[in-house]
Amino acid sequence: MNERRLRQECRRLLEELGIRPPLDVRELCRLVGRRRGRPIHLTPHRFPAPGPFGAWTAGAEADHIYFQAQTSTVHQDHIILHELSHLLAGHEPTPAEALFRRTCYDTAQEYEAEAVATIILEWSAVAARISAGESSSLPAQRISRSLSGERVGWL
Repeated sequence: MNERRLRQECRRLLEELGIRPPLDVRELCRLVGRRRGRPIHLTPHRFPAPGPFGAWTAGAEADHIYFQAQTSTVHQDHIILHELSHLLAGHEPTPAEALFRRTCYDTAQEYEAEAVATIILEWSAVAARISAGESSSLPAQRISRSLSGERVGWL
């Protein structure tokens, strides 16, 4: 899938879920889980280095995203979004027996998941910055929304 199409799909998903900046990755996972009818459990894990930063597995009644416990919150959010992107794209989850052995990220699915995670984080950063700079006057807000086509950021 090309980047333009990925951006369109990300924007559509965020709009459908009512996600606005600032981005709360855990809330996004909760809403996606509710929409899918099965919760997404987020679990920090101390992955060995070098090795993977995260993984997604599908259980009988819930999805599980494991992310590196020994890194910054910003990096953890990116890892979670990467794994969530696999889920959203309909990729196959990591088999439980291979959970902590996968370290190769050169497939089309890995590129797509990384691109989606990056697009969502970029949207959040740009949209939050635009929102912070908006005038508090009602006419200025209306003009701003009109000029932006009701979009938040450039996504």
